[in-house]
Amino acid sequence: MIEYALQILAAYIITAVIVNGGVTYRMRGWIKLKTRWLVFGGRHFLDCRLCVGLWVSITVAFAYGVPHNILLIYGASYFLATQER
Repeated sequence: MIEYALQILAAYIITAVIVNGGVTYRMRGWIKLKTRWLVFGGRHFLDCRLCVGLWVSITVAFAYGVPHNILLIYGASYFLATQER
C-alpha cells in the first residue's frame, strides 16, 4: 500500500514541477520554441497537466517495475492535481 502511495506522489510531484515549476520555467520555454509541432488545440504539450501526467505516470510505473498500475498511478495523481484549486 505504501508503494502505491509513493508512486502516486512521485507522479504527482514530477508532473507539477514539469508543468508549473519555477525551476523548469526557462527549460520549458526553450523546449516550446524547439517543438512547435507539439501544439494541439492552441496549447503546447508541456502546458497540459493531463498529457504530461500520463507520460510521467507511465515512466514512474515502469521505473517501479509495475506497468500494470499505470492507470492507478495516473488517475490518483491527476485527482490530487484537481484538489489544488
